[in-house]
Amino acid sequence: VRSAISSRKVVSPEMDFQFQRMEEGQAITAGRFEMKLPRPLGLQIKETEDGYVVVTGYTESASKLVRMAVQVGDRILAVGSVVGDKLWPVSTAEGVISACTSRLPGQSVTMRFERPAVLMDAPAVSSTTPTVEASTES
Repeated sequence: VRSAISSRKVVSPEMDFQFQRMEEGQAITAGRFEMKLPRPLGLQIKETEDGYVVVTGYTESASKLVRMAVQVGDRILAVGSVVGDKLWPVSTAEGVISACTSRLPGQSVTMRFERPAVLMDAPAVSSTTPTVEASTES
């Protein structure tokens, strides 16, 4: 955002921003989305045979934001670097866990998700999935 704001000043001295608060029960409907999440994330994840890392459930520490916005079946495509704003692609659960746990306590994690078309119309899941392959707890 900082880069976009800096470059926009050259074109126009004014900018309009529009923010929308996520309400309970409201689901993200875009195919790809990014979120800055507090640690611990509270996500349970696993690798799929087709090379994706997929959310399989939530832990007890998952925040209300995580439970409202991230659905079981969402794919994790990239995780923000520890230094800087670059998002790095991930294809293994170990890669996601390493990227999330290598941060200082209290430091949030930016993640890019993809919601497969089959999940677009499904309501957000807010229950815990009993079986997990890996967890992003730190």
